[in-house]
Amino acid sequence: MTAACSGYSPSFTEASTAVSPHARLQADHFPTVKHLWGHRNKALFAYRRQVKASGEAQQDDVCLALAKKLWTRRWSLLKKPGNLSAEEKQAIAERESEDEGFVHRFRTSIRHLVNVVDHAHSETQARLRRQPLRKDLRAVDDDHREKSLTFFDDLWDQALR
Repeated sequence: MTAACSGYSPSFTEASTAVSPHARLQADHFPTVKHLWGHRNKALFAYRRQVKASGEAQQDDVCLALAKKLWTRRWSLLKKPGNLSAEEKQAIAERESEDEGFVHRFRTSIRHLVNVVDHAHSETQARLRRQPLRKDLRAVDDDHREKSLTFFDDLWDQALR
C-alpha cells in the first residue's frame, strides 16, 4: 500500500502504519472542513452569548441589540465569502462597524480557511496559505481557536496533502 485515505480515526491510522509503515496517509477533506467550520460556529455562538450576558448584566440595550443581530445573521456570518448575497455582505459590513472587531477577525479567518481548503491546488500552496489562517486564528480570543490550532498542528500533514 502506498497511500490511504482516512477520516482521522486513530485506530485506522495506527493499523495502516502497522501494515504499511511507508504509506502516506491522506485525510478526507470533508471531516477536515467540518471540524474547522464547527469550531468557527462554536466561537461565534460563544461570542454572541458573551455579548448578550454583558448586555443583560449592564442593562445595555446596545449590547442586547448586537447580540440579537448576531443571532439573526449567524448563518450569513458562517457562509463562504463567495456564497454571500449583496444584502448579506452589507449586513456583515454593518456588524463589523458595530462591534469591537470580533466579526472582522471572524470573517477574515473564514476567508483564509476557504483560501486554504478550496483554492490551494498543491500541498505547497496549502502550506503557504496556512500561515495567514494560523495568524488570524491566534488573533481571535476564544477556546475554539485553540482547538483549531491544535487540529492544524496534529493533523496538518494528513489533512491537505
